[in-house]
Amino acid sequence: MSQQVLVLSPWVSRQGGGLQSAVRDLVRACNARNEIRHSVIATRDDNCEEDLRAWPQPQPELYPYFGPNSFRLSPSMLRASMRQSWDCLHLHGVWMFPSAVARIHYALRGTPLVISPHGMLDPWIVARSRVKKSLVEWLWEKANWKHARAFRALNFAEAIAIRTLVPNAQIAVIGNGVELPQLDTPAPDTSLRGDFAPMCGPGDKAPPLKLLYLGRLHEKKGLHHLLAAWSRIAAALPELTVKLQVCGWGDVKYEERCRAQAASLNLRHPIEFLGPVFGAEKDSVLRGCDCLILPSVSEGLPVAILEAWSYAKPTLMTDACNLPVGFEKRCAHRITLEPQGLCDAVVRFARTHPTERTEQGKRARALVSDQFSWATIASQMNELTRWSTGKGPRPDFLLSN
Repeated sequence: MSQQVLVLSPWVSRQGGGLQSAVRDLVRACNARNEIRHSVIATRDDNCEEDLRAWPQPQPELYPYFGPNSFRLSPSMLRASMRQSWDCLHLHGVWMFPSAVARIHYALRGTPLVISPHGMLDPWIVARSRVKKSLVEWLWEKANWKHARAFRALNFAEAIAIRTLVPNAQIAVIGNGVELPQLDTPAPDTSLRGDFAPMCGPGDKAPPLKLLYLGRLHEKKGLHHLLAAWSRIAAALPELTVKLQVCGWGDVKYEERCRAQAASLNLRHPIEFLGPVFGAEKDSVLRGCDCLILPSVSEGLPVAILEAWSYAKPTLMTDACNLPVGFEKRCAHRITLEPQGLCDAVVRFARTHPTERTEQGKRARALVSDQFSWATIASQMNELTRWSTGKGPRPDFLLSN
């Protein structure tokens, strides 16, 4: 009988941002290998019914929660997790109730634990709401970190953050992945919403530059930094129109702040807030943009960047996106959060010859195909699981202490 892994996640819907697809696609890829069986339990929210359509069988078991959305207390989730013995638990994310479930499992049964923090141990995140996090650390997080057989870091920057908090941790760097879309097929019908029509300016001296922001609307994603630079971008590029589509949702107050900030700016360079996009709509905006821009303050490994690369789109991104390979392969442009520096980066990209942009996109897609395929990632995760449960040798990709 194959080993049985219980995957604990606070979210399986869009409310988890990039974690939704990262967990879903990892589970799908691991189970497709028919080596180790992964089962998912999570909490239920208003978006689960729609978003579960994209999940493979068997679908996650979902349980109601109460209390703040940032914690999601769910006694029924705990009871369900105890129905059978598991060879291993894989915890996605920290600071929330699934961490308490993992702690109880270890205390009662000694179940081996693998933790994927997904950027939640980044210093910027750890420093926020410090009093609440200190309490949760004392109650169960530090015990989980001490007893975890392994941590899965998405990149070397996250590995350093984990090592800072857990000096003796066993850490494997295993990234996220994406599927490569077919680009030789026509884009799907974009008439689902009128604001997805091709962006064109009849009076433009040159074709408009179409920038795409795709991700959660949260302070750590840095959209407000881009908006603060927008007037400078307009002044620096009088010869063309730069158009920004903002696709995502999240913190209501932060979104209101960004909308108000955008409303006060130079509308010759229009900004559209399109809300969350999925399926055909997401495919359409990725095909239609010239570049994805992500001015993040803190990240694990942003799936939006990988998705843009898979569509052969170059990216404008900060070092905090933790994908230095994009700069090395010349398919990403470094941006800073200071308004003039951000403006300068956008201007440089705007004045890049279209042929060079196309070549950057080709390099981006080749990079995803080479380094971010789910088949490779699933093989590494299953190898890590076997070692964590004493059923396999130490993987050579585990970092040395």
